[in-house]
Amino acid sequence: MKLIFIILFFLLNSCAVKAQNDTINRKYKDTKELNAQIEKDKIESIIYVDSTFGYKVEIPEWLTLRETGNDKILGGTFPEIERIENALMIQGFEKSKFKSFEHFKETYITGNVFGKKTLFSENHIWYGKSSQEFKEIEKGISWRVFTFFQNKIYHNNFVLIETNKAFLWIQFVATPETYELNLPKFTEFVSGIEFVE
Repeated sequence: MKLIFIILFFLLNSCAVKAQNDTINRKYKDTKELNAQIEKDKIESIIYVDSTFGYKVEIPEWLTLRETGNDKILGGTFPEIERIENALMIQGFEKSKFKSFEHFKETYITGNVFGKKTLFSENHIWYGKSSQEFKEIEKGISWRVFTFFQNKIYHNNFVLIETNKAFLWIQFVATPETYELNLPKFTEFVSGIEFVE
């Protein structure tokens, strides 16, 4: 059974009581309900804990959580820049789905061929990767890649991580004009991911 906790920290204010921090564990049926609760209770921070895939991360104030239609994907959007919203997603996979981390890496980055459908999606065309923008990070790699989807070229940063329990594909999807503007936020988000047993 998959167990996901969203831990909310909010500030309680009243005339007679000094402000204090409380931690609440609640389950929400969808992000609409969660976002309404955040507004209502003036929640200051959210920590998303995924026990199935072995990670937790604080949801930044700037990230608007969105429905993904898949309980294995956490997703949201960056603040709008000239009517463009960049996307951020974390998708977890059970380790048995891939032979190894190398096989995982091959599926999402290294095994793809320019101008051909990607190995991870029938709907995306691979437009290459930047050899200058490859980094080794804790438990994985980060790489700037380019895809063609619905007649548009996208600049992406794919972060692939191996936790004790799973493989994580963390995507930052942007237009060529907005990639550099939101990359610092994405990098900060990824650096805040912690691994849990």
